[in-house]
Amino acid sequence: MSVRRAALLMPALALLTSAALVAPMATKAEAATCVRSWSASAGDSVGTGLGFSYSGWPGGNARVKATYKISGTVKSIRVRMSQGGTSTYTTLLGTRGSKVTKDVAVGYRTKGSGTLWFEPRGDSTTTGRTLYSFCLYRS
Repeated sequence: MSVRRAALLMPALALLTSAALVAPMATKAEAATCVRSWSASAGDSVGTGLGFSYSGWPGGNARVKATYKISGTVKSIRVRMSQGGTSTYTTLLGTRGSKVTKDVAVGYRTKGSGTLWFEPRGDSTTTGRTLYSFCLYRS
């Protein structure tokens, strides 16, 4: 390679290298593979509960990235991962009617299959809770 050609290539190579160093990192949910996911553009009412079966859970700490909306602050949605007769769960809090996306830890689960539940909590009604999408993944 001639000296002139090397002089032209070095700045371009430096630019490519520096761009690779400042590239944005993916979030945990984007970097991970969803074991189970679901989405509906209009959303779906949680009602008395929505259950989604999953299989092939690799074992480990479970996380759920969910997009949802809850009217008011008293209502909430419990996210429960049921497997082999036991459950772990967390709670998605009220959003005052705003559509939000939250990434929450559900708990440790051993390898296997089960059901991911979204259940109404906080008051006795079955209205005012909408689920738009979720991704269940291992962190």
